[in-house]
Amino acid sequence: MITWGAIAAVVGRIPSQVWVLLAVVDLVVTVLTWSVARRRMRRAGERAADPQLVAAGAARKRDTALTVASMIPAALFWAMVLAGSFHGLVSFGRSVLGWQGRWMGSA
Repeated sequence: MITWGAIAAVVGRIPSQVWVLLAVVDLVVTVLTWSVARRRMRRAGERAADPQLVAAGAARKRDTALTVASMIPAALFWAMVLAGSFHGLVSFGRSVLGWQGRWMGSA
């Protein structure tokens, strides 16, 4: 079973340059896919208003691609926020609250 201490140790070993690189990659992916996602979203709205515009199979594939294209940058951003929060909370617990390697109240 993985403990929070083990997770904190692994996260603590990752250099800050890696976190910055991940943030930059996430931003670049978002910028590059923004216009394509917007265009496909508009087209999906047109298909919803008039289903006869495109064949059902192709429309379903495009809608799936739109969903995936929008969720990947969102998931990457969410993961970076969680990682940063976790790192800050662990540091706060150790330095300010004096928690060292065990849960509060445990012997």
